[in-house]
Amino acid sequence: MELHRKKKQKRPPKKKAGPTKRFVYKVHGSLAHGFLLEGAEEFENQVACQLELQNAVGNNERHRRSLCMEVLRERYPNLAHLECEKDRLDAEVDALRDAAKARNAQARRKRATPEESAAIRAKAAEAKAAREAFQAAKEAAYADPAVKDDLKAVNEHADWLDFRKYNHLKRTRNMSAHSRAIVMADTRGRRAGRPPKPKTEEVECRVGLQIKRARLAPLLTPEVFLAGGARDCQVTVLSENTVGGSNGGVTYTKRFCEIRFPLTSRNRGYPIVYCKVRVHIHRLPPRGSAIKQLHLHRAKRGPSVRYELHLSVEKKDGFAKPDVPDTGVVAINLGWRQTEDGIRVATWHAKGASTAEVAGPAYYPLQQVETDSGSLVLPQAEVDRRWRYVEEIQSRRDNLFNEARARLAEWLGANASIVPAWLAERTRYMAQWKASRNMEELVVVWGVRRFAGDESMYRYLHGYEVQRGVRPDGRPRMLFEGWMLQDRHLALQMEGQRQRANRWRDYVYRRFAIALRRRYRKVILANTNWARLARNEEKDKPEDNKSANETSRWNRRVAAPGRFSKILGEMFGEAEKVEGKNITQTCSECLHRDAFDAKAEVVRTCHRCEAVADQDARAARNLLAKEGTGTLLGVEPAPAPEPEEEEAV
Repeated sequence: MELHRKKKQKRPPKKKAGPTKRFVYKVHGSLAHGFLLEGAEEFENQVACQLELQNAVGNNERHRRSLCMEVLRERYPNLAHLECEKDRLDAEVDALRDAAKARNAQARRKRATPEESAAIRAKAAEAKAAREAFQAAKEAAYADPAVKDDLKAVNEHADWLDFRKYNHLKRTRNMSAHSRAIVMADTRGRRAGRPPKPKTEEVECRVGLQIKRARLAPLLTPEVFLAGGARDCQVTVLSENTVGGSNGGVTYTKRFCEIRFPLTSRNRGYPIVYCKVRVHIHRLPPRGSAIKQLHLHRAKRGPSVRYELHLSVEKKDGFAKPDVPDTGVVAINLGWRQTEDGIRVATWHAKGASTAEVAGPAYYPLQQVETDSGSLVLPQAEVDRRWRYVEEIQSRRDNLFNEARARLAEWLGANASIVPAWLAERTRYMAQWKASRNMEELVVVWGVRRFAGDESMYRYLHGYEVQRGVRPDGRPRMLFEGWMLQDRHLALQMEGQRQRANRWRDYVYRRFAIALRRRYRKVILANTNWARLARNEEKDKPEDNKSANETSRWNRRVAAPGRFSKILGEMFGEAEKVEGKNITQTCSECLHRDAFDAKAEVVRTCHRCEAVADQDARAARNLLAKEGTGTLLGVEPAPAPEPEEEEAV
């Protein structure tokens, strides 16, 4: 008798996710009193599980690559020869650099001699050619259909090892499914590029959950979320404060809330552990959006740690701005040119400006933009007042560090008989220390390995508190003496001032972006990799003009063109990035390219048509002429779905 099996019903296709956006809220707390009111231990456990799984995924990836190379070596013997040649040349380059570094340390030089640099460059060029030849042969071998089945078996085995490690952590340490989703999303591109490196600690991390709506709520909107409509979270509004509304502006409500959500999933043998935080919700996501995920993010800000609550919000029709016109295109050239008035960070040129009256947010006091070209300059007085103070604090830290290093060297010379071997070895190259973290690590180790006769020097290096008078309220006024406590205090002060300066700069950039957005629908930017440009400038800077290099480097850090480009892409209704090569050297009138020193000639006269133009304005016009040839900036990708093998509570 033939048995008829029941056909497996197909699941309906998943609905296409709309654009998503992340809203960030600051968690109330401090290092002394703690940021997490509940679940701090489980938070660290989830972070440790993520770190362990991430390292396991990295180990499996390195093992997978080695197995794939074994398969390729068996079929292509020339790969082994090319790989040996590459490794030999890389080892020779490392040996030359180590030898030059040792000679420089002995002679107390900062840089290698010209002869040593020439030898290292020549050998590095040979190593680069060998690497390129090996990479080309390896790519050709990977593309061979004959090894496709063998490589597929290796990849499936690696995926099985990753999931096996997750199941082990789920059984032994109650790792949640969303923590695994976070790790796999962070390592999604692990099979391309350089092999992953193992991590020893995770300061910046995030733990969260997939939020599910209550059964009666059709959509988990922000209003429903605050009213307790989420099945997983408990939200308690502690206080509300309505601000704004002056001069006919928009009013909005600031809320101080207490949010409690689970850190673990429903696993057998383990109780559900909750986390509770207090959050300042300064603004809600827009109406009609749905909250999909909640993450508790821990980030390092200088020497301190900051906790943030991230809400991933989805909106079907997108996050369109309310004050975006229907026409108008503006091209913006970013930079950090020093002028008499300050740092010129942007130059724009536009066409087709909208003349319609568009209502926009009134809580941004905006400058009027009435022309189709112009520039944005950060005032020099504001730059000096905000960023130069950061340099002054850093100078005080450097002086304290140099004084502590000199006193420690003098003490080591006077007390050589009692200095242990580990301390002498750690301070062997102390004269070349440039960063305070070397001294701080020494103090931390010294506190564990104390010895007789080190009381005075250790007390000075660690620091101590002394009373200097009385406060008006009667409390004693305590000040720091010594090195490490003073250095940490100045580091916190410097980081706070830097964050205040950066917030002011972002505020100016947003004002500028909103003012242009009310007249133009689309923005055109150059597809410049600002991080790579900064690295290349550090390598190729000439030594004969050190002051000009320091000024340019300082202006680039203050202007932050990468941050400015990101803000412009978020603020406008439509953004496009086009090729930005040679836009300064190409005449915008006759398209004649004329190579010249861009740093020496700000205003340039074209040799063909004799048109006189500022090079930044010329670059903005050339960007505008390239409209439609670049790539549109998309929205943030949809969050990774929660694995379906278990249900979060």
